[in-house]
Amino acid sequence: MTLCPNCGAQQPGDAKFCEECGSPFQPAPSIVTYAGSSLSASVAHPPTVPAPLSGGEGNEPLFCTRCGTQLESDSVFCHNCGAAVGSVVQAEVPVARTHWGPLPTLRVVVGQHQVMLRFPQGKSEQIWGRKDPRAHVNPDFDLTPYNGAALGVSRQHARVFYERGQLFIEDKGSTNHTHVQGRQLTPSTSQPLRSGDEVRLGRLVLVAYVARQS
Repeated sequence: MTLCPNCGAQQPGDAKFCEECGSPFQPAPSIVTYAGSSLSASVAHPPTVPAPLSGGEGNEPLFCTRCGTQLESDSVFCHNCGAAVGSVVQAEVPVARTHWGPLPTLRVVVGQHQVMLRFPQGKSEQIWGRKDPRAHVNPDFDLTPYNGAALGVSRQHARVFYERGQLFIEDKGSTNHTHVQGRQLTPSTSQPLRSGDEVRLGRLVLVAYVARQS
């Protein structure tokens, strides 16, 4: 454990900022950024295989919305980048609506990182997979930064869509399959996607939460 030189509170050994007062221990890392309508994210460090989730309200983990670090449930400041806990970083994409009402925003947790996903304007579906410029493949949610290639994510792996007021997910004929809550999906057959569901694309595990209605 480390003691904060400003307030004296005990901190994790790898802390860069105090969770109680926000005082820096060493320079802050690069910020996680969310760019354009592609909904892709560039991260400061390559993520690892997802760890068990804990903390936060109910069963939902608490993450820093600036750098993606998983936090203790009572953290006031992020011990990695010093950001105040509570603000939300979103992909800057215009709000899309359907005749079933506004489309939901998804908060997708991948290991110790999170991404806020909005549906692109004029669309009620998202393609999740890996970007491949040579093949002109540009999924809405690019999982390349999360070690997607090594973990068996296909270029067009799964489709998430909103229909009749409900979110659904379907496998797009991926090589290594899509699982929801441990159940393997039949390609091109939709499955309801509920807040808190664990989704496995190949060997990449993520958890999808319905963050809010846009």
